[in-house]
Amino acid sequence: MKNLSFLLGAILLVAPANAAVSVLIQPDAIGGTLFTITQTAPNPLLGVGGITGYVSGVDLPLSMFNIANSGPGSAIQGTFPTPLGSATEQSTSQSFSLAGLYIGDTAAWIAFAPVFTFGGQSTIQFEIDVPVPVATPISPAALNPGVHTVSSILFGNVTVTVIPEPSVFGFAACGALALLRRGRRR
Repeated sequence: MKNLSFLLGAILLVAPANAAVSVLIQPDAIGGTLFTITQTAPNPLLGVGGITGYVSGVDLPLSMFNIANSGPGSAIQGTFPTPLGSATEQSTSQSFSLAGLYIGDTAAWIAFAPVFTFGGQSTIQFEIDVPVPVATPISPAALNPGVHTVSSILFGNVTVTVIPEPSVFGFAACGALALLRRGRRR
C-alpha cells in the first residue's frame, strides 16, 4: 500500500510542471504526515531597491487545510519538532529554517526561523535546499487530498500535493466493487 501512495504522489507531482516550489504531503505509519519540499524551478528574482520589509516564510494554499474557521483573528500557528528544510536568500547568503506553520483567515505559510528582514539591497531571491522527507504530527484528516496551488511573489507557483490516507483508497475500492456487483445483477 505504501508503494501505491508513493506512485500516486509521483504521478500527481508531474502534473504541476510550472511550479517553482512543490510540497508533497503523505500519511506516515503512525498517524502523522511526511512533508517533502522541493524547488522545481528557480524562484523569482524580486527587485526591492529602496524598500524595507520582511519575509515570514513560504506561502501555502488555504484550500489544502481541512480545518473549521473559528472566525477572524483565530490563527493556528506552531513549530515543527524538526524543521522541514531550509531556504537561503541568494544575495545575502542568509539561511532560514522552514520551522513552523501559520494558518490564518486569509493566508497560510511555512514559517521561517528567524524571519528574514531586508533593506538596502536591490534584489532578493530564495532557494530551497535539497529535499528530505520530514515527519510531522499533523494528522492527514486536517488536510484535503489533491493538488492545491497558490501564486507567490517570492516563490512563484507553490503547489502542494496531499496524498490521501490509504484507508480512503480502501473505501473507494469497496464502493467501486459494490457498484460493479449492482450493475451485474441487473
